[in-house]
Amino acid sequence: MFRATNKVMYAKLCVINLHTLNILTPELRVIWERYRTASLTGKIGHNVGWDFSLERMNLEVSNMVGSNISPERIQESIRLMV
Repeated sequence: MFRATNKVMYAKLCVINLHTLNILTPELRVIWERYRTASLTGKIGHNVGWDFSLERMNLEVSNMVGSNISPERIQESIRLMV
């Protein structure tokens, strides 16, 4: 599916994620499953996947920084969002 959409990095991410899940002990897997989601709205039970949260943050930072990109401006825009 990822190769058909030309998103090869997602294919690698899937393999790494599955490998990580398979090697975790049951105790660590409980923690992993609890903290691999994030809330964008603050509503209980409406969490989204962590990768979607990061993609949303990247989009917002990109919109805030515009075409004048520098590490300092990226850090400042992230501080403003938090």
